[in-house]
Amino acid sequence: MEDRHKKEGVVLLAVSIDGEDTRPKIPELLKKNGLHCRVLLTDPGRLEGYRSDTASILYIVNRGGWLAGVPGEFGRNLAQEAEKRIAVLRSTQETPGPLLYRIEKAPAGFGVLWKRPLKEQLKGVAMAPASPGHPAEIGVLEGTRLRRYSSSGQPLGEAEIEVPEPTFLKSADLDADGRNEWIVGEERTFTVMDSQGQVFWRYFTTANSIGVGGFMDLDGDGMLETVVQDGSSVVARKVLSGNLWKTPPLGDLRSIVRDPRGAFLVQSEKGIQTLDRLGRLGAAVKPLPKLAALKGRIIGGDRGDRDLIGYEGNMAVLVHNLVGDGKEEILVVGGGVLEVYSREGEPRALLTSPNRWPRQMAVGDLDGRPGDELVLTIPDYGLVALGVGKRGPSPRTGR
Repeated sequence: MEDRHKKEGVVLLAVSIDGEDTRPKIPELLKKNGLHCRVLLTDPGRLEGYRSDTASILYIVNRGGWLAGVPGEFGRNLAQEAEKRIAVLRSTQETPGPLLYRIEKAPAGFGVLWKRPLKEQLKGVAMAPASPGHPAEIGVLEGTRLRRYSSSGQPLGEAEIEVPEPTFLKSADLDADGRNEWIVGEERTFTVMDSQGQVFWRYFTTANSIGVGGFMDLDGDGMLETVVQDGSSVVARKVLSGNLWKTPPLGDLRSIVRDPRGAFLVQSEKGIQTLDRLGRLGAAVKPLPKLAALKGRIIGGDRGDRDLIGYEGNMAVLVHNLVGDGKEEILVVGGGVLEVYSREGEPRALLTSPNRWPRQMAVGDLDGRPGDELVLTIPDYGLVALGVGKRGPSPRTGR
């Protein structure tokens, strides 16, 4: 399965951003390829709207005004790759447009559930899990706006947010009132707000890093604490005010993940430690290489408990029944490749893209039926939801 923008026609307009030293070469390139078109020029200080912070970049537009080539496809070999694309487009009556992604391998039933094109590059995506009386929903950061979508990709609303440079997005129903809170991160702070952008509270740190490791009801009051990576310490932040607990400095704190047999697991330069609901740390074991990060723990099976380790440049997460086999799987994303493996390492699904897959993705149960779904942000397109189209009946609803 491939996803392209399919339009008929030939390339008539090239849109390029070049520096002063390369602009004289443009007429020669056009003449060489027999192109009669206009070239739009600007300078590096006026790149807003081109989705790039460098010059030069290249867009190819066909006769119907549709994109037939975008910067993410050409990479470093801009001139050579552009010439190849132009030659292909001039030799055919159909303009295939840029390839967004290709499903190379997948079990029966696994594929695209829905797609949602968006105008801006996305800075974050999060899936708010379903709660009593409230279905799951998806939120994205598009510029400085929070846009929300239903589990089937329908718009639910949008709001301007008071976060000029967001770095991540999370969501959960922290106070158990049936309405999701949205957590928008920045370099040294994160903001908790409602779906309308109304700010509830902010968390600040003087450390060099901050992150959200997850949400859990640690004190049994029915509301979720936010587990925060605050520099080298882990903090359990209460819903209303103050901290439930804070660990001592752990040195180089690299990872916080859910523990299938307890609360959380933390990884530092000392190794991997358990972290219980009271903030107590277990003994450090299994020191990992410097660039390795703990992504999850696989429990049970013939081999006993095993740790899932990821490295710089890719993401690895545990997912539940994503491809419809009823089992836990491993999802790996990085370098233009998305792969799904069984717990034993058997390849189950493979997606590829000429664009490098971004780090924005969300995994969870969208439809209330057994199994997870995956929502990805695709460069130069928008949102794509993947999963099994028809799963078995839900044991809760019977639908």
